[in-house]
Amino acid sequence: MEHRFLAGEDVSVMALDAKLEQLIAEKTRRTEAGAVTVLEPAQLQSIFKSTKEIIDRMEMQGKRSVALTAPVVRPRFKKLVEQIAPNLAVLSYAEVDQSLELRIENIVRLT
Repeated sequence: MEHRFLAGEDVSVMALDAKLEQLIAEKTRRTEAGAVTVLEPAQLQSIFKSTKEIIDRMEMQGKRSVALTAPVVRPRFKKLVEQIAPNLAVLSYAEVDQSLELRIENIVRLT
């Protein structure tokens, strides 16, 4: 799914905690079938809970749900959360046009 934003648009986003990004990067393994991220069930549940709570808050405020991550983590995070948030726009810092006004309002953390 492609997500487009207009130049100068004010976009509220959620970002990933640096420790969470590091964990996802460290737990990703390359296999013949592609990259696989292997996390403990409790870690997955924590990510799901934190992400879902943030999405719900953003939706109640009438805001589009957008997650901003490091480039190396973007496809892995998208894959992890697509079962609970299939419409979540997940962008890397490298994909964001410099003319956009980004406001990080929430941080996805392990709880």
